[in-house]
Amino acid sequence: MNLLVSHRNFRNFFFLSTTSLIADSIYYIVLTIYASQLSNPALAIGLITLSENLPYLFNPLSGAIADNTADKYTVLKRLVVMRAVLYSVVAVLIMHQSMAALAAICLINLVSDLSGRMFNGLLSPYIPFVLEKERLEEAQELIGSNAQIISIIASFLGAMLIGFLSFSQVAVINVGLFMLALLIVMAMKTSLLKFQSSVQVSKMNTAAVFKHLTTTFKMIAEKKVYLLLVIQFTFINGILGLLVPFSTNVFRLFPALHVLSFPFTLAFYQGLFSLGIIVSGLFLMRYVKKVTVIQLIGILYGLLVVQVFFLMIQFKAGIFITALVAGLLLGFIGPKMSYLMYDNFSSEVLGAVGGTLNFIYMIGPVITSFIFTLISATKKLSLMFAFFWVILAIGIVFSLYITKKEKIRNS
Repeated sequence: MNLLVSHRNFRNFFFLSTTSLIADSIYYIVLTIYASQLSNPALAIGLITLSENLPYLFNPLSGAIADNTADKYTVLKRLVVMRAVLYSVVAVLIMHQSMAALAAICLINLVSDLSGRMFNGLLSPYIPFVLEKERLEEAQELIGSNAQIISIIASFLGAMLIGFLSFSQVAVINVGLFMLALLIVMAMKTSLLKFQSSVQVSKMNTAAVFKHLTTTFKMIAEKKVYLLLVIQFTFINGILGLLVPFSTNVFRLFPALHVLSFPFTLAFYQGLFSLGIIVSGLFLMRYVKKVTVIQLIGILYGLLVVQVFFLMIQFKAGIFITALVAGLLLGFIGPKMSYLMYDNFSSEVLGAVGGTLNFIYMIGPVITSFIFTLISATKKLSLMFAFFWVILAIGIVFSLYITKKEKIRNS
């Protein structure tokens, strides 16, 4: 926290990222509520989830484009203005409650999120430029915890705003937030111009990016047991990515599960999950030092089985408690996967391996959200439950297989 007080450049960056995070988080829950009121709400919610997940697959490409950008300051301004314009269009489209309007909004949301990935890519080397090396860890911890906290606050804020504002008016608030981000970028002009003049522009083209990904993946594939854990984490990440859209459909159909209101229920459910991640990362990691990743994943699978069962029988308290515990477990698993990466690879290749792993981990949510969207088109909740049970069964069997492999390796 001292960084925010003592370091002006970091403080500006922190406020800039916070403003963008609020805009993104507020409108996700607003879109979900809008989708729940359409003629095929299950399909609409699935489309929103897919449009939120797809941009992650373009991270390597957006990173390469960012590295190839010489005039970073000008592009940063243009990206923020573009997102403001996009949400101005959303403010008009969302006045019409139709699947066609939603499809257009999802496309705009996809473009906006891709712009956000590009924006983040342009700024990713900024923190090491403005901070001393010994303060980088403190900065990353602050940025990471802030992202989770903002996600919780913005979700509740979105749920409250929709209680007395229209969908269109909330979109206008988003436009205002992005214009505020523009003002912050302009206030950082001197620092950003120094930063961009110090950064060497990469000459890596698109083909080179994917060749780089392939080379790094081969490096990961050589670590057989570690590769199995990566696949398992990707798979469970795909399942976790479905929890919110899946539970949203259940909450939509069963008002008895609501806490105060439908919007507040969505914010409360997502907030508990994020709170679990924050609490485990900040306070509880020392208690699971001797617990392995595969053991934690096994426990998480068991918990997800319980969560889906509670959703089936509409056990209100159980649904929210298991959401909190799922967040706690994910908060343990994420850092442990990072520690395993450090153990398996030399420091010279950690950057490349980390970037490739982040790309791989997001393949799971994209695939599962795509299948979930197709199933949602049937409007049958029973099929959604069946899909969840099938992917849970596959994950549990694979988890048992990895556990057996690990025991054989250690014997």
